[in-house]
Amino acid sequence: MPRLKRRQISDAVVRRALTRLEPPTDTMLLDAETIKVSRKLDALLKRRGYDSRAIQHLLDEFASSSPPAMHTLGGGGFGFPLFDRKPVALFKILEGLYLPTDTDSWLVPSERRYFDNQTRTGTAGSASAYKNNGKLTTIQSVNLTAKQESAWAGVYIKFYTDPADYGQVSRITFEPNIDWTYREWQDSNAVWLDSVAHLDGTVRVSARVWLAAYEFNIATNKFDPVLPPSAAMFEVYSSSWYVTQLGSAAGSGSLHNGAARFKFIASPSRTYALGALLELKVSHNLQNTTNAPIPVPPPGAFLQYALFKSDVPEMWVSYEVLAK
Repeated sequence: MPRLKRRQISDAVVRRALTRLEPPTDTMLLDAETIKVSRKLDALLKRRGYDSRAIQHLLDEFASSSPPAMHTLGGGGFGFPLFDRKPVALFKILEGLYLPTDTDSWLVPSERRYFDNQTRTGTAGSASAYKNNGKLTTIQSVNLTAKQESAWAGVYIKFYTDPADYGQVSRITFEPNIDWTYREWQDSNAVWLDSVAHLDGTVRVSARVWLAAYEFNIATNKFDPVLPPSAAMFEVYSSSWYVTQLGSAAGSGSLHNGAARFKFIASPSRTYALGALLELKVSHNLQNTTNAPIPVPPPGAFLQYALFKSDVPEMWVSYEVLAK
């Protein structure tokens, strides 16, 4: 079979495509059949409301047509060839290692350094991401004008599936190592909460790590999610509190050696971007018990926020050729 000629895609084009990426969505966690049924269910509920018979028929259709689920998440270590019976050179082991741009290591060339960093926030959030050191930070406050809001931060790598190495079909395994810390803080003015705003309700915070995969579309110069499922999500910390509760909480942990893992099927002669992202999501059901709108708090009267940060010191990518 003649070798396909590679079309060169400039770094500038890839970077512009990454800037247009939306953060991962819950839909990206689903397989194609689940997405199909979910869309049908959404349309059914909007059109007819809750019709138990019609919904049950839809679920029966889903159960009878869905393929068996593939297990792509979970623990275990990275499949290092170092432990294979055959001797393998160190450079071969490190072929799948990607590092921040400023990491001092002559073993990892520039093409296997973090390629880009992206952030996305709402009106009550902040975020930072640095490809040079792999540090991600998100801060999200309770937004009294929105029931839910998220702050995002992520770093990306890219690679090309040369048919000589990846064949016609290959399975990619993406495993970043992540160390994370979390802190939340509630220090609101009790008088404003009770006597001015008359607030009642609870706040919930979810700290999540996302792994997402995208394929570059040369027709549009944009990245599209890979065939579903195109992302994996790991909730590392969650909490909830009543609005008048004061105090703080904290946590920390690590996702190493395959604890955060995502697999997907890749095609030949394509450029892929893989992202490791933080999402700090705050939602609430707060309301004014007098049924009036929630007033705008003066400075310092309503302080409820969370901070979620991580170090991503390295990412590993391996592949298995399924068809040559």
